[in-house]
Amino acid sequence: MPPHRFNRSDKASLIGDRRRKMQPAEEIVERAEIQNHEICLDIGSGIGYIAIPAAVRSVCVIALDVEREMLKSLMKRAPKDLGDRIFPVIAELPHLPLNSETIDHVLAINVIHEIDEKE
Repeated sequence: MPPHRFNRSDKASLIGDRRRKMQPAEEIVERAEIQNHEICLDIGSGIGYIAIPAAVRSVCVIALDVEREMLKSLMKRAPKDLGDRIFPVIAELPHLPLNSETIDHVLAINVIHEIDEKE
């Protein structure tokens, strides 16, 4: 079965009130216990709902998404003082162009349904 892909024309829903109630970003990041010297990978970062608050706590957030447009929106939304902590990367799961030993935390919120089934 092919994966479900988020319709990028609906990207405003990624930061809507409903999502804030169901998945409060700051609380998710706080529970991850990210330290200011650690590197965080946000898989399926979209427009930065999790990546931006993670950048407040982390020295570096690698924001990984399959859609270039989503990453452009993320960088436009990111406060200027956090922009140098967020590194957008275009990639398709399961192949990540990263050395796993360089990552301290991995955040993957609402992405499982976007991965192709593998035998």
